[in-house]
Amino acid sequence: MNDLDKIAKEKLKNEIKKGSKPYDERSICCIQETDEKKIIKKTSRSQINLVDFIPNAEKPITFICVNLHIFQDSSGQKNYNITHKKEFKAIFDWINGYYKNSYTPNYAGICSTKPILEQQIDSRIRFILNRIEFYQDDALCNQGAWNYLPLVNAMLQRDSSMDNQLNIFLTDPDTSQPAAGYTQFPSSNMYFKQYIHSFRNRANPVPPFFLSQHWAHELGHVLGLSHTYSGGGASPICDETDTFFLYDVHGCGSSKTCPLPQSTGNNNNLMGGKESWSISTLQVARMQYCLQNLSVSKYANGICCPKCVAFGASIFRHKSQGSGTILEYEKTLANESWAWDGKTFTCPVNGVYHFGVSFQKDSLIEGGTSKDVWLKLWADSDLIGTAWSEQADARTGGIANAPQAGRRDSVCFTTNIKLKKGTVIKTEVGSSNNEKRHLVDINFNGHLLCSDCS
Repeated sequence: MNDLDKIAKEKLKNEIKKGSKPYDERSICCIQETDEKKIIKKTSRSQINLVDFIPNAEKPITFICVNLHIFQDSSGQKNYNITHKKEFKAIFDWINGYYKNSYTPNYAGICSTKPILEQQIDSRIRFILNRIEFYQDDALCNQGAWNYLPLVNAMLQRDSSMDNQLNIFLTDPDTSQPAAGYTQFPSSNMYFKQYIHSFRNRANPVPPFFLSQHWAHELGHVLGLSHTYSGGGASPICDETDTFFLYDVHGCGSSKTCPLPQSTGNNNNLMGGKESWSISTLQVARMQYCLQNLSVSKYANGICCPKCVAFGASIFRHKSQGSGTILEYEKTLANESWAWDGKTFTCPVNGVYHFGVSFQKDSLIEGGTSKDVWLKLWADSDLIGTAWSEQADARTGGIANAPQAGRRDSVCFTTNIKLKKGTVIKTEVGSSNNEKRHLVDINFNGHLLCSDCS
């Protein structure tokens, strides 16, 4: 179990102790479009190979801007309020943790006739909480399922530009609802708008960890994912000949289990119903397909200016030789806005950024070279700077048995640069003649100085 699993389990345990109750997604939580606007007709996707849409670690992160709309009663007492902003921001951190997909799935679809797929693939999708808006209106606060248009109209009257981003509406109806919330699948109609309508869980006085699971689940629907179980307006595809059949979830042939049982605890898939967080590789591919081809793509292009973008990462010891090596950092010190994935930083907005790299060359141990060693900073395929440790100087200044100057050397490089949204920043270590290099205390950091969201 990784650190994120442990933290999540502990968070769940603490919330249950405090009396919080988990959301149950097993009722209707996805309403269908009309027949002429369905997500994709089977005939139109018959030539698609879903495996082609599995992202690799070099694919830039896609950022989706989200606005959260809290509908209170006229006194402002009912539903969550402005004091809960910190919890909502933490919830989006948890959601991005799910979509980074660090959780080990506890289900396994067995299919010997298909390629074996590596699991825990980063979805390369992140969500930025852009605005939190509060409304005081008794009728809207009490708005129940299946009619979110009054909520949309209230948003448009306040600021119509918010409709360029994805919007979540949270109401607090007096009567019980058929699900924790609902949304719609993306459409081949590129002008189609999607919204998430969610309901406050009265048993939870503050926005809980469970709410992050619920919204992550609904965001999965927005990105084209069906349930792994039957029902809820989004039953799984169980036809093995269908391009979108998830054989890494359901298996195939005689081992196929589709739909999966609805019982709790049978799997921890994000679309599985309860306390769920892992995402299968083919689910990641399906979301990427929808982002590239369906209406949800508009939200990936929505203007969004995160208030804080910053990261910091370090490596204690690094040994490599041969051609240049793109570094993967063992420790993340900060990751505001989730633009850093441990190896690369993807610029979430246009703007001026600051980056810094530093390292210490140590050729006295671990067989490291005393020749030139450098750390290059790349913006996509453009070299934007180099931290360089030159070859050791053989002179010792007349001191007996003194080590050659430069065999232990600390160097750094910093820069300010204007970059476009989606630019990928990475570091590459290299050495003269591709000799073995030994580096200690490598540090890489960056932050947004000023954004251009015009």
